[in-house]
Amino acid sequence: MLQIKYHHDSLGKSILEKDYLRAAYEVDEIKEITEKIEQLHITNDKLQKPFAIFYDKYLQSPLNVLADAAAKKDDASLKTNFQSLTSNCNSCHQENNMPFMKIQ
Repeated sequence: MLQIKYHHDSLGKSILEKDYLRAAYEVDEIKEITEKIEQLHITNDKLQKPFAIFYDKYLQSPLNVLADAAAKKDDASLKTNFQSLTSNCNSCHQENNMPFMKIQ
């Protein structure tokens, strides 16, 4: 999860800097990390359900929209969906009894 947070933070910075190539890269990195988590069945005893369920519920849609927005250089969509991604991360942490893991 620390790798995801690193790329989340880098994505936020790239959106502020209007660095669309970097934004696309960071979204892709988050997707790759989540794919590896699923493929390797990496788990955490604090998760209430398998990671794949949370990926589908919270990450898949905003990541796909962010990838599309970066390709289109759509600042408004990048900003809005980055906020959605951040909110979804925090919702997942809340659902898994880890509200103290707040992403800014």
